[in-house]
Amino acid sequence: DSARESTMAQLKRRTSRVQVRFQRANCRTVLPVKVEEDGTRTIEHTCVRYVHSSEDDSFHPTGIVEYTAVQVHAALRRGGLSHQEAEETIATCGKNEINVYVPGILESLIGEFSDFTYIFNSIGTWSYMVYSSWNIGIFWLLLTLGSGTYRSLFIVRPNQKKIHELARLHTRCQVLRAGSWTEIQ
Repeated sequence: DSARESTMAQLKRRTSRVQVRFQRANCRTVLPVKVEEDGTRTIEHTCVRYVHSSEDDSFHPTGIVEYTAVQVHAALRRGGLSHQEAEETIATCGKNEINVYVPGILESLIGEFSDFTYIFNSIGTWSYMVYSSWNIGIFWLLLTLGSGTYRSLFIVRPNQKKIHELARLHTRCQVLRAGSWTEIQ
């Protein structure tokens, strides 16, 4: 009877491990891992910084802190963060910045032409070229390639570049560090 119970317990453990593996697998995204100078492994996804935890071999969000009014007033009375605390916070949470990815020219074109509309239009274009009127098919092909290239490189990509520049707003600000106001960028 005890052998049967141990077999059942072992089966339950294996089943739960498989379930956990599938739960983690259904929400995976491939991202580059950055290794900091101190060996900390981090990733950035949707403007949130994640730090690797060796305990469960996964990344956890950092820098998500909600201060109460009492905590803010206490920090103001203390003279703000010390220089060491500020450096530790930057090391843990990362810089206060938003990185917007702008794809290259080839990647923009591939992204544009892999849309369902272009794939569907290409069926009609190739049908004309192979089975019917090659001149109409070539005209459709040139029209599709021209409009897609124009939209991708002269409308979508410049707008992505503008958003990238807007997100990179650099300004100087006053912070309270170790009891004195200093200007940082």
